[in-house]
Amino acid sequence: MLYKMSKDNRDRLDRILKKVDYLKCLDKEYTVFGAQKHQYLFGKPLAEDVIIDFEKKYNVKLPWDYKLFMMEAGNGGAGPFYGIEPLEKCLFSDLDHPDEKYELDPSVPFPHRDAWNIDFDWDQEGDEDRENFETDYYDSKHITGAIRICNFGCAHFINLVVNGEEYSQVWSDDRGSDYGIYPFNYYKVKDKERLSFFDWYEAWFDQYIAEMESS
Repeated sequence: MLYKMSKDNRDRLDRILKKVDYLKCLDKEYTVFGAQKHQYLFGKPLAEDVIIDFEKKYNVKLPWDYKLFMMEAGNGGAGPFYGIEPLEKCLFSDLDHPDEKYELDPSVPFPHRDAWNIDFDWDQEGDEDRENFETDYYDSKHITGAIRICNFGCAHFINLVVNGEEYSQVWSDDRGSDYGIYPFNYYKVKDKERLSFFDWYEAWFDQYIAEMESS
């Protein structure tokens, strides 16, 4: 077996999936951001050998909770923002305009431990400086060791680190809005500084369930 599921892990996945169903019942008109796209539905669960082939090809070990989700819940679908991306799309550098010529390299360790960005004076610098800055700023070398798991919209992509010291943690790539790359910090989950895939996923449903119940 790729991953031997403990009772605690099975219980947590079951709890999370019940929250997905519950929010779907609360949000019958798909008013929650992104819900019209995924409609709280999942793709077909992945077979174990598909996960194994991906890990061998890119010399990585996917975090256990992400693997469990993909094999038990489904290969993408219901989730935060525009939903979870299927595994076959997780390496596209630009989820809005997928192109196999521009893919991430998860086999190289993730380069960050702290939030990263580069300042640029758009008013003072010339066109050549601007072009050089953009070439470096958007280079995929800044987001190696990660996979795209979700599209926030407006070229803001949510990533799961699969290689390096930040392994299994969720990070934002918000360079499209000039905010750089940083640990996903929209939710405060039991005072955690970093969120795992399950932490991040469940927290999103907790937030919108609370909002829908109070409206």
